[in-house]
Amino acid sequence: MFEFDFVVKNYMNSIGGTYFRYCDDMLLIVPPEAKSAAKAFAESEIKKLGLSVQDEKTECVDFHMREGKLSASKPMQYLGFLFDGQRIILRSASLARYADRMKRGIKFAKATMKKRNFARVARGEAPKPLFRSQIYKRYTYLGRRNFVSYGYRAARVMDSAPIRKQLKKLWKKAQAEIAA
Repeated sequence: MFEFDFVVKNYMNSIGGTYFRYCDDMLLIVPPEAKSAAKAFAESEIKKLGLSVQDEKTECVDFHMREGKLSASKPMQYLGFLFDGQRIILRSASLARYADRMKRGIKFAKATMKKRNFARVARGEAPKPLFRSQIYKRYTYLGRRNFVSYGYRAARVMDSAPIRKQLKKLWKKAQAEIAA
């Protein structure tokens, strides 16, 4: 795909646009008058590689300046983020998927600890509390390599208070699930 990237980037530069690609996600930012030509060019270059574009995953978003503010015809999605011209947020589907995974993980940890404590009590030993530090590392901002820490890094890089607000809710959900 390096040759493809080179050709498309040069074309986008020639029409005053910009090109980004991460794996199979492409973003073309072009002047409004070049929108159709840029899309047709990218699709023809993709076909040369024997690949195809999934029309249902292709979006065209128009941005305009209104009253001194950038606005979008609809929120633009790219790499798990939404941009509406004013703010960048995480996709709600990504948050819901992570919240569900976190909930199941915490339930599993609690069930495992309950089972182990049952065996401990049967042996005459004292039960142990839930290992919260492991749960916190895996599912909250206290961890280093999880969705939440990635989200906070993205919020810092993109200076997005709305992302921080979205992620704060996950902490409350984790606390509620541990307490349940």
